[in-house]
Amino acid sequence: MSAEQLNTRQKNMRARRERILAQARHVLVNEGYDALNTRDLARAAGVTPPTLYNLIGAKDEIVRALTFEAVERIEEKIEASKDTTVLGAAEAIVIGTVAAFEEDELSFRAAFIAADRVSEQASPGFHAEFHRRSVRVALGAVQTARQQKLLRGKVAPETMAEQMFACYSAASRDWFAHHISLEEFSQRALSGFYLILAADAVDTFHATLIKRLNTSSEPSIRERKTRR
Repeated sequence: MSAEQLNTRQKNMRARRERILAQARHVLVNEGYDALNTRDLARAAGVTPPTLYNLIGAKDEIVRALTFEAVERIEEKIEASKDTTVLGAAEAIVIGTVAAFEEDELSFRAAFIAADRVSEQASPGFHAEFHRRSVRVALGAVQTARQQKLLRGKVAPETMAEQMFACYSAASRDWFAHHISLEEFSQRALSGFYLILAADAVDTFHATLIKRLNTSSEPSIRERKTRR
C-alpha cells in the first residue's frame, strides 16, 4: 500500500470514528444512556457493527472515548486561559471550562451523561483515571500558591484540590441538568475556589480572596475571559 493510499485510509477511519462518536453524543443527550447500543449506533453512523468495534470498541469504550476527549478539550482551554498568577491559574480552570462548554455544549453534556453512568465493574480504572485528571489542574494551582508563600501550609494541597474539584463538579452537574446558567456555574465554582484557598491563606492573600468574594463590581467570568 502506498503512502497516499495509507493516508486516505487513515482519514476515512477517522471520519467514520467521528461519525460514530457524533451519533453517540446525539443519542446520549436526546434519548439517554440506556438508549445507547452499538448495533443501532453502527446503523445510524453508516458502518457495520464489526467496523464499529474495530474503530472504537464496545459501549464502555465509546463512553471512555467521549469522556476523555471532553477532558482533553477542557485541559487545552484551561492551558490557553492560564496566566502566571495563583488566582489566574485557579480562575483559568473555570474560564477554560466555560469556553469549552460554550464552544460545543452538546459534546460536553453527552460526556457528562456517559461518565455519570459507566460502572467501575464494566470499565475498571475509568473513574480513578477520570478523577485523577480532573483534580490535577486544581492541585497545580494550590501547589503554586504554596510555592509563592500565599498559603500557610496547614491544609494538605491534595485536600484543597479535592475540595476545589468537588465545588467545580457540583456546579457542573447543576449546569448539565439545566438547573443553572453557565454564568451561574462560573460564579459558583469560583466562589468555592476562593473560599477553599481562603481557609489556608496568609493574611494578605486572604484579604484578596475575601475581596473577590464580596465585591459586587468584580468583573464577571465572561468579562475576564474577554480581556485575556
